[in-house]
Amino acid sequence: MWRERKVLSTSSPDKKGYQITKVLTDILAWRINLSLFFENFTGLTPRPFQKDFFDEVQTLKSKNLVIVAGRGIGKTLSLAIVALWYTVVLSVTENRPMKVTILGGSLEQAKICFNYIMECINSSPYLQRQLAKEPTQREVIFKDGSWIRPLAASEKSVRGHHPDLLIIDEAAQVEDKIIYAALPMTAPSPYSRQIFSTTPSEGFSWIEEKWEHQARYPYPEWKFFNWNAESFLDPSQIELLKNSLPEDRYRSEIQGLPYKREGKVFRISDLKLCEKKGIKFNPSLETYAGLDWGYYPCPTVLVVVQKENDNWNILYSKDWLREHHATVLDEIAKTCLSYNVRCIFTDSTNKGENIRLSSRGLPVRPISFKAEKSVMLANLRSLVESHRLKFDPYTQQTLIGQLLDYTYKTKRNDDYVDALMLALKTNPIFKSSTNLTEFLKEGFVKKKKSLIREDEERKRLVRERLKGIR
Repeated sequence: MWRERKVLSTSSPDKKGYQITKVLTDILAWRINLSLFFENFTGLTPRPFQKDFFDEVQTLKSKNLVIVAGRGIGKTLSLAIVALWYTVVLSVTENRPMKVTILGGSLEQAKICFNYIMECINSSPYLQRQLAKEPTQREVIFKDGSWIRPLAASEKSVRGHHPDLLIIDEAAQVEDKIIYAALPMTAPSPYSRQIFSTTPSEGFSWIEEKWEHQARYPYPEWKFFNWNAESFLDPSQIELLKNSLPEDRYRSEIQGLPYKREGKVFRISDLKLCEKKGIKFNPSLETYAGLDWGYYPCPTVLVVVQKENDNWNILYSKDWLREHHATVLDEIAKTCLSYNVRCIFTDSTNKGENIRLSSRGLPVRPISFKAEKSVMLANLRSLVESHRLKFDPYTQQTLIGQLLDYTYKTKRNDDYVDALMLALKTNPIFKSSTNLTEFLKEGFVKKKKSLIREDEERKRLVRERLKGIR
């Protein structure tokens, strides 16, 4: 008892006892104030909607938290901080290791969140001292047994992991079957919890359906948050974005709200104005191809396009259904070489065929179609509505038919449209001028600068608390 009293009464920052007391004081402060933890490790002041979310997280009441937010608003960074808070704060106060799994719409998305975590660790000697070993791209393990692991969005990858907290970032891009496979992961934990975060996509994903029917999912089992960029953007900037973006993109990417689209995507009147007879290949212009791999009864489809000034001309399209795969690859290679195709954008799901096509010396670039479909579709729609997509009405009848029938719910007879979206991957589309990404980067710069300066205010508070103990 005497020795414990002596440690607690030590007021010199050079003494080990002081350091222990300071750490415990910080942890207790962070336990009841996740926003403070966010501020200390990012150098940012959380916005009101982030603070509301952090306040709910630290109560440990709600089992499923849902964030629908605009793009680039800071949701992934916030999730990274929550993962760290679980493993270095909650694990101490609850006296047990805390395990966190991060699942993204793609492995790349999960790693974005993971990279934020690594940025915080690399900037903080305190966090570095908590590590059990050098972090890797697969996991961060802490001395008390807590860990953080990013996983790819696949049924296979989620098996065998049993975290306390499951974070699914960009949940609208994750297939329903993968979410169903992932949800039981946390079941064994008494602290079982899921956090779903997403920028709305087409309005029909599993998580967007939950958002649309919130009344069916009461608190504390569920808690819903909307992060709207309008809450902090300048009015003139809001007006600019409203005038620049289509209504659906403004609602999803700025307001962070699902936009349920009904009916046909492309208007007949616009498609009529995209007609151009007698389109010819010009060997001096850039040419690209899109390849949608088919699985019977769906065909494999190749579409070749060429950029002419601001327009995109469709030069060629063809499908294969029953042919041997070697024959199909031969014809694709021959066609792409004849059109001097710079890059073939393919659906990344068929890895084997992509490898075989690449082995023929062709410039193949696999694209995660599900993850990028909403952006590619917006790109195609923009080209159609501005009449900058051109096709010959006599040679592209199958493609035109699919464009006419295409809806936001289309699941079949869309192979030509999918291949066309891939072929147009290089077309530059509108980029937001909200500077939200810069806002986040500035925070990390501030954090690194603040590490150079001593936190005199916090030391003063600790000394005052210790005065009453001595």
